[in-house]
Amino acid sequence: LTWIIVVCLQHKIDRRPRQKVEGHAERYDLDSASTGVDAVDAHWQKRSFRAEGYADTVRVHRAVNTTGGLVIDFPSERLFRTQRSIALIPARIGAVQAKYAQLVADALGQPTPEVSFVRLFSCGRDLGLFMKEERITSEFLEKRGLADGTLVRQGFDTDRPDDALPEMRGEPDLQAAAAHAMTAMGSGNLERMDTTAAATSILLRCAHGNAYVPDEGLFAFLRSTGRLMPLFRSPRDDQRSDGTIVLPKSGSGSFFTSPVVRRRALVLADELRNDSARWIDRFAAVDALWAPALAQGRSIGLINAQLARQRGAFLARLFHPDLDLLFGNADGALSGAIALQRKDSLDPWLRPLMMGDTIRFTRNKYIIDHDVLVPHGLPVVLEKGVRITIAPGRSLVVNGPLFVRGTGLNPVFIRPQDEAAPYGTFCVNGDGTTRCELRGLRMSGGSQAWLDGRYHSGMLSVHDCHVVLEKCVISDAHGEDAVNLKRCHAEIRECDFSDAKDDLVDLDFVKGVVDRCSFASHAQPDTTMNANGDGLDVSGSHLLVRDCTFDALRDKGISIGEVSQVFVQVCVFRNDRLAIAAKDLSVAYVDGCELVGNRIAFGVYRKKPVFGGAHLTVFQNTLRDNGIEKDVDAFSTLTTGANPDMKVLQAFGIVGP
Repeated sequence: LTWIIVVCLQHKIDRRPRQKVEGHAERYDLDSASTGVDAVDAHWQKRSFRAEGYADTVRVHRAVNTTGGLVIDFPSERLFRTQRSIALIPARIGAVQAKYAQLVADALGQPTPEVSFVRLFSCGRDLGLFMKEERITSEFLEKRGLADGTLVRQGFDTDRPDDALPEMRGEPDLQAAAAHAMTAMGSGNLERMDTTAAATSILLRCAHGNAYVPDEGLFAFLRSTGRLMPLFRSPRDDQRSDGTIVLPKSGSGSFFTSPVVRRRALVLADELRNDSARWIDRFAAVDALWAPALAQGRSIGLINAQLARQRGAFLARLFHPDLDLLFGNADGALSGAIALQRKDSLDPWLRPLMMGDTIRFTRNKYIIDHDVLVPHGLPVVLEKGVRITIAPGRSLVVNGPLFVRGTGLNPVFIRPQDEAAPYGTFCVNGDGTTRCELRGLRMSGGSQAWLDGRYHSGMLSVHDCHVVLEKCVISDAHGEDAVNLKRCHAEIRECDFSDAKDDLVDLDFVKGVVDRCSFASHAQPDTTMNANGDGLDVSGSHLLVRDCTFDALRDKGISIGEVSQVFVQVCVFRNDRLAIAAKDLSVAYVDGCELVGNRIAFGVYRKKPVFGGAHLTVFQNTLRDNGIEKDVDAFSTLTTGANPDMKVLQAFGIVGP
């Protein structure tokens, strides 16, 4: 018996060079995917697609630039494992480098397509092993936390509208902002470039030994930052690999020669090299996983040797990138360094307010009749008693710290010049550490605006700041949001929000607390206010909502979406259409709340196919006179419990560690 066991184990684990192995890869089935599809015109054909847990009709065409490759688009209402579109490329040994690159990109925070290996069958005929790579689509951006991103091709020109990807057509402000950022990049000005993403892209191209820019250089243009983010995907085996760079249209790939970006790429390489042992192990694990499948019946020893060479070459180029070899010598003229604006370049309207290194509004009345932009880094202070009136369509932009020092007796007012014509926005752009403290603010009558190449969706719009919003009254907004915070750490306390055309408070990628605030609609049903708005709309955030009230909201009291984590504690929901909604992979907890007279008390569902369902846990709450207590779809769950777990309470700062 012992001898039999030994022989069996040897058969399973022996990987000597003479042994031939048939590896396992997930099976995909298409009906006649390779028939009737023109390789040049690449017309879409309808096919039936099957994989584990999925079966539906899809659209298929041949990959124009890759021999033997296919592109598959899935129905927008039924994505394939959150993926809208995939490419299937015949797998060669070198394809494993695409998986290495994905692991590195993930570690560096660079959105990049998922890569794996599958076996493709057409009408039962085995077509062999393929590398599967998710294609970059708007759904790809959304599930990676770039919901405000729009895909842009390198060299985009607004004079040629057909150059715009479909997401941009019909949005002239978006097109103009993206074109401006692209033009700035082409001239070496990297103010509108995500330099870390650019450095990661350069480093990964070096690791591949290939500077080819696929997809004519594909970028995400982020509306809220006005910046371009280069999107990397691995070069194909049949694309250029002779060490030359292919730049489309007007030399707009000049970030490759920027010293700023290249220095950042070398820093990233040093960080990876300092952790070299871990990366060697991770790549070796990839090889061990996929070697049997890549062998496809050949000697496993030979395949392991080839993979070891691929791994060694990739690591050598990753740890010691030769930037000059692939991209040429750096040109100091393209450094992208942007000098801070000098004080003598201040808007003349601001010059009388300059005190030392701060722009200070003292108690007085001010009329803004044009867009006023405060230079980067200059603090702005609004003292108590300040009254600002803004003309229709005009905005005030602060590109540094902001301090509003209103009190209960002497608030700071920001109002429209014409009650019938809203102004644009009062917005703050930070750098992730910028302080934005607003106390005693009374604000109304604004909307939204594109300013300096960035989109601000809120009447009050704050990006990339540490925010304190305390004892403020914000109402009568005519745009997308009354208040919008993006990528902020926020403390919102004792504020009143009411009457907006859409959402009252929209928090995107925010961590913090909303405490003792009220959200309400006082408008009549036949008005435009609160036509389709939420009280508090949360996306991609981690938030404690405590001791707040939500009254008569015509959409949702709280909308918790896009992988958020929210604890709702001792709040009151009265007469809302839907009191608490959890959706799209979010996790929410509700404890000690009162829900009275709502059409639906709890809604738990998947709204966007790119995400999954949500999970809501409710504890000891009071429900009375609601139309429907819970509405839960097949993708989601709602559970009940007696008391929150201590770890959950600690995670939201309700109790100490």
